[in-house]
Amino acid sequence: MAVRDGLRVALLLFFCCLLPQESHSLGRLPKAYRPPPHLPLEGGLSRNARLCGASRLLDGLVSGPESLAERQGQLYTGLNGGHVVRIDPLTDQVTSVAKFGRSCEGPWDEEACGRPAGVKFASDGTLIVADMYYGLFRVDVDTGQSWQLVSVNETIAGRRPGLPNGVETAPDGSIFWSDSSTAANFRNAIVEFLDDASGRVLRLDPETGANTVLADELRFPNGLLLTPDQSHLYIAETGRNRILRCRLSDGSVSTLVEGLPGAPDGLRPGPSGAGVLAALISTDTPSRATLPELLAPLPKARAALLLLLRANRALLATANTALPLQATRRITHVLGHTETVFRETMARSMVVWLDDEGGILTSLQCPSGTTRYISEAIVVGNNIYLASPFNNYIGRLPTESLLSQL
Repeated sequence: MAVRDGLRVALLLFFCCLLPQESHSLGRLPKAYRPPPHLPLEGGLSRNARLCGASRLLDGLVSGPESLAERQGQLYTGLNGGHVVRIDPLTDQVTSVAKFGRSCEGPWDEEACGRPAGVKFASDGTLIVADMYYGLFRVDVDTGQSWQLVSVNETIAGRRPGLPNGVETAPDGSIFWSDSSTAANFRNAIVEFLDDASGRVLRLDPETGANTVLADELRFPNGLLLTPDQSHLYIAETGRNRILRCRLSDGSVSTLVEGLPGAPDGLRPGPSGAGVLAALISTDTPSRATLPELLAPLPKARAALLLLLRANRALLATANTALPLQATRRITHVLGHTETVFRETMARSMVVWLDDEGGILTSLQCPSGTTRYISEAIVVGNNIYLASPFNNYIGRLPTESLLSQL
């Protein structure tokens, strides 16, 4: 373990003296778990710098394009501030087609603005969008009309959605979506990486509008992808560095690949629809784990940090009530938001191309970190477009950069 990692854990362990054998705040300690070792950086994971060569589309003109969908050569994405937009990659024209949340002053008010995450076209040509703070929507991108399909205020299988995130659509009209946490929203999503796993994946029935839970107790389920024959659903479990495979006929869940050298986010088909393109929004090395991985077998340390997070949120809420100024809200957004933690720990990203059995064909990497925070990679013609919740541009690489390494 690196000295820096040891110091971080030691600092957290210091606060364990505040706790009895069970957390008086939570009523229990979170369960300990041990992540599998990382896959070695060899074969398809051998070091390379091909991701560093990505060009920047719309640099400085978009903020947080986390997921991408394509129709008739146009790209569609959600942005910080709550807008769903159409992008012409040839002219750089950006047109707003829908907005779900209220108007707000800036990202510090994102719970009012809304924050669109996963986007995917349905078989009827409408765009399905998961907004982290509002729920699931259907959008007619030609007219701008939208319909709410799922609200975060409705109870599904005994719990309300906390963080709608990834979406996938089926030819029969079914919509699959990930509820990354039922314990926290995106602002506080670090809780999902420290407490017991509460995320789930659901299917929305196109006829009845009812939601069925397909998989539960997942640690931040994220991107989703149907297999070409629609028999299985791939699930990126961000908090466990693995991709699961759910058999839709009986709901059984198995592991497609585990021990990925980073946290998988969005899943998309590979070139010509072959295999899976998995974006690892943050990557590690075999000798260096992420902080959640280091804390996984240490429930008292995780409970101590949860207490500190809750105390921090209470203090910030009190400050906002006592001094409801924009400056106070800005400070609260920076100090209390999951994004602050994520941005500081995501030094590198990787795009991994897997076959249908979880074998790694090749990867795109950027050891220098000049191209990072990549949440999704989508193939459109001769290009791969790279989405990100934190960047102010869309990355673009020639598809040949992936194919040439096979």
